[in-house]
Amino acid sequence: MIRFLTPAVTASAAALWRQVELPATQHAASLEKMAERAAASLRASPGERVSCFESTTGGLIQASLLASPGASAFTTCGAVTYTASRAVGVLGPNARPLGEPLDRHGHRCRPQNAAEYVASKQERVVALARRKRLETGSTWCVCENGACGPTFNYADLEAGFSAIWVSGP
Repeated sequence: MIRFLTPAVTASAAALWRQVELPATQHAASLEKMAERAAASLRASPGERVSCFESTTGGLIQASLLASPGASAFTTCGAVTYTASRAVGVLGPNARPLGEPLDRHGHRCRPQNAAEYVASKQERVVALARRKRLETGSTWCVCENGACGPTFNYADLEAGFSAIWVSGP
Protein backbone atom coordinates (compact mmCIF):
# COMPACT_ATOMS: atom_id res chain seq x y z
CA MET A 1 0.00 0.00 0.00
CA ILE A 2 1.23 3.48 -0.84
CA ARG A 3 0.29 6.40 1.38
CA PHE A 4 0.12 9.89 -0.07
CA LEU A 5 -0.15 12.86 2.25
CA THR A 6 -1.86 15.61 0.32
CA PRO A 7 -3.15 19.05 1.28
CA ALA A 8 -6.85 19.26 2.03
CA VAL A 9 -8.72 22.47 1.37
CA THR A 10 -9.54 23.74 4.85
CA ALA A 11 -9.00 26.92 6.82
CA SER A 12 -7.07 25.45 9.75
CA ALA A 13 -3.32 25.06 9.30
CA ALA A 14 -3.41 21.92 11.44
CA ALA A 15 -6.00 20.40 9.13
CA LEU A 16 -4.14 21.09 5.87
CA TRP A 17 -2.87 17.53 5.64
CA ARG A 18 -4.96 14.45 5.07
CA GLN A 19 -3.92 10.88 4.55
CA VAL A 20 -5.03 9.06 1.44
CA GLU A 21 -4.28 5.37 1.19
CA LEU A 22 -4.15 3.94 -2.31
CA PRO A 23 -4.49 0.20 -2.84
CA ALA A 24 -1.34 -1.52 -4.06
CA THR A 25 -3.25 -2.56 -7.21
CA GLN A 26 -3.32 0.95 -8.67
CA HIS A 27 -1.24 1.18 -11.83
CA ALA A 28 0.37 3.92 -13.87
CA ALA A 29 -2.90 4.29 -15.80
CA SER A 30 -4.39 5.85 -12.68
CA LEU A 31 -1.49 8.28 -12.42
CA GLU A 32 -1.93 9.00 -16.11
CA LYS A 33 -5.61 9.84 -15.57
CA MET A 34 -4.83 12.13 -12.64
CA ALA A 35 -2.12 13.90 -14.63
CA GLU A 36 -4.40 14.30 -17.63
CA ARG A 37 -7.06 15.96 -15.45
CA ALA A 38 -4.44 18.39 -14.12
CA ALA A 39 -3.06 18.98 -17.63
CA ALA A 40 -6.56 19.65 -19.01
CA SER A 41 -7.10 22.27 -16.29
CA LEU A 42 -3.76 23.89 -17.12
CA ARG A 43 -4.50 23.89 -20.86
CA ALA A 44 -7.85 25.54 -20.12
CA SER A 45 -6.06 28.33 -18.22
CA PRO A 46 -3.75 30.01 -20.75
CA GLY A 47 -0.67 31.52 -19.17
CA GLU A 48 -0.70 29.28 -16.10
CA ARG A 49 2.50 27.30 -15.69
CA VAL A 50 3.58 24.53 -13.34
CA SER A 51 6.94 23.49 -11.92
CA CYS A 52 7.66 20.21 -10.09
CA PHE A 53 10.30 19.37 -7.50
CA GLU A 54 10.34 15.76 -6.36
CA SER A 55 12.26 13.29 -4.27
CA THR A 56 10.70 9.94 -3.39
CA THR A 57 8.51 9.81 -6.50
CA GLY A 58 11.62 10.08 -8.67
CA GLY A 59 10.10 12.48 -11.18
CA LEU A 60 6.89 10.54 -11.84
CA ILE A 61 4.67 13.56 -11.18
CA GLN A 62 6.43 15.77 -13.68
CA ALA A 63 6.85 12.94 -16.19
CA SER A 64 3.11 12.28 -16.03
CA LEU A 65 2.35 15.94 -16.71
CA LEU A 66 4.92 16.08 -19.51
CA ALA A 67 3.34 13.03 -21.18
CA SER A 68 0.20 15.05 -21.84
CA PRO A 69 -0.16 16.61 -25.30
CA GLY A 70 0.71 20.32 -25.26
CA ALA A 71 2.71 20.08 -22.04
CA SER A 72 5.23 22.64 -23.26
CA ALA A 73 2.51 25.29 -22.94
CA PHE A 74 2.13 24.79 -19.20
CA THR A 75 5.35 23.32 -17.80
CA THR A 76 8.27 25.46 -16.77
CA CYS A 77 10.92 23.45 -14.90
CA GLY A 78 11.56 20.85 -12.26
CA ALA A 79 14.11 18.69 -10.53
CA VAL A 80 14.49 15.39 -8.74
CA THR A 81 16.74 15.41 -5.67
CA TYR A 82 16.76 12.50 -3.29
CA THR A 83 18.47 13.96 -0.21
CA ALA A 84 18.59 17.44 1.31
CA SER A 85 22.37 17.48 1.09
CA ARG A 86 22.23 16.81 -2.67
CA ALA A 87 19.30 19.18 -3.14
CA VAL A 88 21.44 22.16 -2.18
CA GLY A 89 23.58 21.61 -5.30
CA VAL A 90 20.54 21.52 -7.58
CA LEU A 91 18.03 23.78 -5.84
CA GLY A 92 20.39 26.29 -4.23
CA PRO A 93 21.37 27.07 -0.64
CA ASN A 94 17.76 27.64 0.39
CA ALA A 95 16.90 23.99 -0.29
CA ARG A 96 17.24 23.32 3.44
CA PRO A 97 13.86 24.45 4.72
CA LEU A 98 13.53 26.34 7.97
CA GLY A 99 17.31 26.63 8.34
CA GLU A 100 17.60 23.09 9.69
CA PRO A 101 21.14 22.01 10.53
CA LEU A 102 22.86 19.13 8.76
CA ASP A 103 24.74 16.32 10.49
CA ARG A 104 28.35 15.41 9.69
CA HIS A 105 27.19 13.41 6.64
CA GLY A 106 25.32 16.37 5.16
CA HIS A 107 21.86 15.06 6.07
CA ARG A 108 19.23 16.84 8.13
CA CYS A 109 19.31 16.09 11.85
CA ARG A 110 17.31 12.96 12.56
CA PRO A 111 13.82 13.40 14.04
CA GLN A 112 13.16 11.52 17.27
CA ASN A 113 10.10 9.52 16.13
CA ALA A 114 7.86 8.77 13.15
CA ALA A 115 5.49 11.67 13.82
CA GLU A 116 8.40 14.14 13.81
CA TYR A 117 9.80 12.48 10.70
CA VAL A 118 6.54 12.77 8.74
CA ALA A 119 6.05 16.34 10.00
CA SER A 120 9.57 17.25 8.84
CA LYS A 121 8.78 15.99 5.34
CA GLN A 122 5.51 17.94 5.31
CA GLU A 123 7.27 21.12 6.45
CA ARG A 124 9.90 20.61 3.78
CA VAL A 125 7.47 20.34 0.87
CA VAL A 126 5.39 23.32 2.02
CA ALA A 127 8.46 25.55 2.36
CA LEU A 128 10.03 24.33 -0.88
CA ALA A 129 6.82 24.62 -2.94
CA ARG A 130 6.22 28.19 -1.81
CA ARG A 131 9.84 29.21 -2.35
CA LYS A 132 10.26 27.53 -5.73
CA ARG A 133 6.96 28.88 -7.03
CA LEU A 134 8.25 32.41 -6.44
CA GLU A 135 11.75 31.66 -7.74
CA THR A 136 10.55 30.03 -10.97
CA GLY A 137 7.68 32.41 -11.60
CA SER A 138 5.33 29.49 -12.09
CA THR A 139 1.64 29.75 -11.25
CA TRP A 140 1.69 26.38 -9.53
CA CYS A 141 4.51 24.46 -7.91
CA VAL A 142 4.19 20.79 -6.98
CA CYS A 143 6.69 19.54 -4.40
CA GLU A 144 7.03 16.03 -3.05
CA ASN A 145 9.15 14.40 -0.38
CA GLY A 146 8.75 11.24 1.63
CA ALA A 147 10.34 7.95 2.51
CA CYS A 148 10.39 4.67 0.67
CA GLY A 149 13.56 2.91 1.73
CA PRO A 150 15.38 1.50 4.73
CA THR A 151 16.57 4.88 6.05
CA PHE A 152 13.25 5.70 7.72
CA ASN A 153 13.48 2.90 10.26
CA TYR A 154 11.17 4.21 12.98
CA ALA A 155 9.38 1.52 14.97
CA ASP A 156 6.04 3.32 14.63
CA LEU A 157 6.36 3.92 10.87
CA GLU A 158 5.29 0.77 9.07
CA ALA A 159 5.03 1.93 5.46
CA GLY A 160 6.63 4.40 3.10
CA PHE A 161 4.84 7.66 2.42
CA SER A 162 4.87 10.63 0.11
CA ALA A 163 4.05 14.17 1.22
CA ILE A 164 2.87 16.31 -1.71
CA TRP A 165 2.14 20.03 -1.57
CA VAL A 166 0.82 22.25 -4.33
CA SER A 167 1.52 25.96 -3.97
CA GLY A 168 -0.60 28.27 -6.07
CA PRO A 169 -2.86 31.27 -6.11
